[in-house]
Amino acid sequence: MATINDRRNNVETTTDRHGNCLPIYGYVVFTDSCLIGWGLAEGGRSIYAVAVANGDEEITVLNNVKDRTDMKRGRFVTDLKGIRLGKNDHLRITDRAGAPRWFVCGAFRE
Repeated sequence: MATINDRRNNVETTTDRHGNCLPIYGYVVFTDSCLIGWGLAEGGRSIYAVAVANGDEEITVLNNVKDRTDMKRGRFVTDLKGIRLGKNDHLRITDRAGAPRWFVCGAFRE
């Protein structure tokens, strides 16, 4: 059975860079190739979903995913229901509060 680890404080809202509470615009979803097959994803995939508040945040997070060689298949979805999880997959859901570095332009460039 897939493991879902939701680290958000509120599943219906997220915060923007000013700390304003906003409805979730969507999610940037990607696979962490470094964690595939072990830990909570033993025998499956390690999938991240980062909740974003608007299109600008979507672009920033997607660009940061592209800057990381260990992150694969970055894409935007409006709803998590479309993500098909295998029996050993691990889905981690987070937002700006749980993973602020994803929201900084160029945060992972070397």
